[in-house]
Amino acid sequence: YKVELRIRNHNTPTRIEIIQEVAKCMPSNYTVDLDDPDVFILVEAFKSTFGMSIVEDYYRFQKFNVMELANARNEPERFEKGAGRVQDKKQDVNDNGTL
Repeated sequence: YKVELRIRNHNTPTRIEIIQEVAKCMPSNYTVDLDDPDVFILVEAFKSTFGMSIVEDYYRFQKFNVMELANARNEPERFEKGAGRVQDKKQDVNDNGTL
């Protein structure tokens, strides 16, 4: 497992203290693996509010960022001939002389 922290406007407890408390709660059959973890424990702290999630495939799904997922999915299409908005506009200018 890996503990992923996002702390904003909060300084007590410290990052290390949070990680140690989360590690105490983990079952003994889970081991720390910072390079290729099976499970991510996401901890968010904002002012006096804490949130925690346990998720799988966090990096595979681009940290659940919708824009990153869309970009990764469309990346092969960007390099095909005629694909992409900029290239389409250049073709329009060359063919018609105007946009």
